[in-house]
Amino acid sequence: MKGALSSTGGVVFAPEKQSGLFKKCAYVNALACKRCGTVFALKLADNPDKLTD
Repeated sequence: MKGALSSTGGVVFAPEKQSGLFKKCAYVNALACKRCGTVFALKLADNPDKLTD
């Protein structure tokens, strides 16, 4: 699924193509290295199945 990350009150993933009145999105959790700043292990936080139609 292709989408975008945005930072309004937390990073969220929103699918590029959606139907319906209410747009679906899910918060994104990640891990980061304090030494080098690499961000990895991106994962949808809650109910990723709600993004599918």
